[in-house]
Amino acid sequence: MAIENLMLKAVELGLGTCYIGVACFEEIERELRKMAKLGDEYCLAGLIAL
Repeated sequence: MAIENLMLKAVELGLGTCYIGVACFEEIERELRKMAKLGDEYCLAGLIAL
């Protein structure tokens, strides 16, 4: 629900979004964690391009 609300607010502000699921792609998830400096205590479900 939080992702949907974020995307709806972006549209309201005149911005476009694209949800990209990463939970099934271990290599991509690992690279995103490295780029964002996130530890294993966070669960990545997806990425929202704005």
